[in-house]
Amino acid sequence: MGNCPFFDENLAKKILRVCKGSPMALTVVGKLLCGEPAAVWQSKVKEWDKGESNFISGTELLVCLQSSLNALDDEVKECYLDLGSFPLNQRILMNALIDMWIELHNWVEDGLSAITYLHQLFDQNPVSLVITSSKSSNKQIHLYTLPNFMGNMGKLKVVIVTNYGFLPAELSNFSLLGSDTISNLKRIRLEHVSIPSFGVQMNNLQKISLVMCNVGQAFRNSKFQISDAFPNLLEFEIDYRNDLLELPDGLCDIVSLKKLNIINCHKLSTLPEEIGKLVKLEELRLACCSGLSE
Repeated sequence: MGNCPFFDENLAKKILRVCKGSPMALTVVGKLLCGEPAAVWQSKVKEWDKGESNFISGTELLVCLQSSLNALDDEVKECYLDLGSFPLNQRILMNALIDMWIELHNWVEDGLSAITYLHQLFDQNPVSLVITSSKSSNKQIHLYTLPNFMGNMGKLKVVIVTNYGFLPAELSNFSLLGSDTISNLKRIRLEHVSIPSFGVQMNNLQKISLVMCNVGQAFRNSKFQISDAFPNLLEFEIDYRNDLLELPDGLCDIVSLKKLNIINCHKLSTLPEEIGKLVKLEELRLACCSGLSE
């Protein structure tokens, strides 16, 4: 509660009860009472204690929240509202946000605008930048299916599928993303999922990111080579693949590829000679690949 010169345990408990444990409400109370004498604290808490619901939905809290939102530039405000697309109380990866924001707001491909706006949100307190780890006790692999209604999303440009469980979740109906009705799809990010087969051709896809994914079987079972499935790909990213022994067959035939990122793939021992076919490659990032010898 800020620089309070005293501590009254009973008063603190009343404040927690009035705020219903809400971090945002506690922050508002802290700002209102910071540096005030004990009599002001006691008077305010007594007032709120008579009608605690009025405080939670009352003008002081709402005005604080509204003023925080109004203080943002229009474009930064839109970025903040975009965060509602993600699950509550779960981490949002910066790369996932950048992929979404680039397509929504037509920003430059280097993502600098997205990073700038993200730091503005952090500096003005609507968001917190933290490093988290997932610690789920779930020990079962779950079958999840992309909903058929996605096939009607003609304006869909970015798909982000994130599994927060302990084990990879199996994702089926992936071929839906190759439907002619969603031909505007440009970016796909999959995290901690297992795909039995791609079985799809996406001529307009520009970027695919596979983070902690089991996709070796998908590459082997697909009726297309990766170069046929994603013929116009510009960026390909693999992160945290302990079972990756070599690059997927056909990857080096995607001559349009500009960025290739391979990160935390410790069993990858060598790059294929065919990598020289990637004549348009501008960025090759090999990070934390401890088994890479040449």
